[in-house]
Amino acid sequence: MDVEQKTLGGERQKLAGLLVRLESDEPVGSKELHEVWKGRARPFWRVQPAVYRALAEKCRRAGENYLAIEVAEEGLAWFGEDEHPAEFHRLAHVRALAYAGVGSRERAREMVASLGTERGDPSLTLHGLAGTQQDWHEIIGDGAARRAGLAQARDAYLHALT
Repeated sequence: MDVEQKTLGGERQKLAGLLVRLESDEPVGSKELHEVWKGRARPFWRVQPAVYRALAEKCRRAGENYLAIEVAEEGLAWFGEDEHPAEFHRLAHVRALAYAGVGSRERAREMVASLGTERGDPSLTLHGLAGTQQDWHEIIGDGAARRAGLAQARDAYLHALT
């Protein structure tokens, strides 16, 4: 085995280990998330759409919504819906939730609504809108508005299921 093959194998293993860590329940700090993103080896990441989604989700859970948006945008630009539909839609949903997390609720709603419209799947749209609404109202601190918003999200989930 030559040096190039060893290097390629090592990079693939490193990426596989990163994916396992990102998909685990183990918290990852903001500093490390930024380091992972800054140090990414794009050629290897671009054969693994799940790593973009996993990092974007981990960033969003850590409150790094702007970084989650950046990660999701690059992943969505690289991976098409036709090649990886499940990862594409999960990544698009994470992006919308991150937009909601930074206060851009209408932009998030538009993104989620366009997902269902493009695929012709109204249940996907309704479920995504409910998730965006839930996320938004969990962020705001006002008690009465929060309860009302979560009740609206519950109703939207119920509507999506029917």
